[in-house]
Amino acid sequence: HYAFIADGVSVSEGELRAAYDERCAAQRTAYTQSPAPFERAMLEGELVCFVPRGVRRIRHILILADTDDQAALSELLARKTDSNAAEIDAQINALAAPLLERADMLRERLDAGESFASLMAEYRDDSRIRPSPFTGGEYGYVAGSGPVWDDTLRAAALSLTEAGDVSAPVVTPLGVHLIQHAGDMTAGAVDFESVRARLEEELTAQAKERAYEERVAALFDMADIIWYDDRLNYPEPEPRRASITRSASQSHTWGFVQASFAPCLLSCAFPVSRIRHAAPWPLPKLLFINFSAGLGSL
Repeated sequence: HYAFIADGVSVSEGELRAAYDERCAAQRTAYTQSPAPFERAMLEGELVCFVPRGVRRIRHILILADTDDQAALSELLARKTDSNAAEIDAQINALAAPLLERADMLRERLDAGESFASLMAEYRDDSRIRPSPFTGGEYGYVAGSGPVWDDTLRAAALSLTEAGDVSAPVVTPLGVHLIQHAGDMTAGAVDFESVRARLEEELTAQAKERAYEERVAALFDMADIIWYDDRLNYPEPEPRRASITRSASQSHTWGFVQASFAPCLLSCAFPVSRIRHAAPWPLPKLLFINFSAGLGSL
């Protein structure tokens, strides 16, 4: 069983440090070339060990427009040019008037002393804010370019000058946003200790998987596994070796296999779901497993 084999598997301090250094180097190269992968990594909760220059943390509230209004806002914003800006802005403001009124109400609450974080908890509708592995708070991460944020929102976020500043309402195809400058991130490698726990968890899971695969491979090496296709009237009359594919899946239990192949199987200590024929046979085949050495020798 997986738990029995993986029990006690761990990674060393040297392995942790080596993995950290390797990830820092790779992310330094990728994120320096473009900040877009960094924004995506933070959005998806990946382990980030390097921060590029020019990244700003933001707090953000989205007052979401309904689906029809989102389509209309998207069309208006796409048509906006320098020559028709005044006309388009008037149409946008009219369409988004209820959302802008709510945004103004939120600004009044902020001016009265309520925190942006408390309003986020009350009104946040946008999944693009997630817990930060650096501070434990909830932030978005905005850099100079990338596909994660609307360009209008990005420009508004980066135009704020002081930490704590709040933008005027920003209209995008999703609705109306309020953005708070939550501090610029320090560029460079993230402190090892701040990512150590997540890195150790990730590497340990990989090490356990390798240990399991190695044990299963050893069991297969000890077994003599032959498919007798001719007994089910397949066109190939001679028995031939199976092509064995190993997987980490544990979706099939031994009990299921016993029910299907009980007349012709010997019991073994690993899931037979890990034994696959090279072709996707529609019917079960007769399977004979002969362990010439005891499992206890492993």
